[in-house]
Amino acid sequence: MSLDTETRERIRTYLLGKMTRYVQQNIAKVRHKPFHERLMPPLSLVPFSERSFSTRLGGWFQDIAQYVASQYNPEAHTNYLVEGNIQPAASAHIAALLEAMDHGIPRRVPNRMRDIEEVLTVQSPGGALAQVRTDLFVRRHAGEELYFEIKTHQTQTRGSARL
Repeated sequence: MSLDTETRERIRTYLLGKMTRYVQQNIAKVRHKPFHERLMPPLSLVPFSERSFSTRLGGWFQDIAQYVASQYNPEAHTNYLVEGNIQPAASAHIAALLEAMDHGIPRRVPNRMRDIEEVLTVQSPGGALAQVRTDLFVRRHAGEELYFEIKTHQTQTRGSARL
């Protein structure tokens, strides 16, 4: 499925506004950089901080994901608060699953149905109240709820970084 014209324009306008504000906020910190000035004159005026830019970009990704989800679903929200009760054993099992997916050798491959089934074997009614803020919440037309955590992943490959 492709983006409709309205969503595409909304994303373009959003990114243009965010980048313009980023440049304007950082223009006062300019240092003379001859190489950057020759390579890309407009951006040579911005003291580029990769960490600062990456932090902002993460929020921008969430907003753009919400725009796209809104095109296809009746409800989509960023930074959505999820509340519920969870047993300590279920919470510990979820943490173990995530650790295996992130750092396991071999890495655990996510499988939504299997992962939910495993957690439910250690979850029972009651438990401690837990609150989690999800990056993106989507309610589909049939009422199904989807929760997303949006992350960039950086890997080092022979001295170069890839996002």
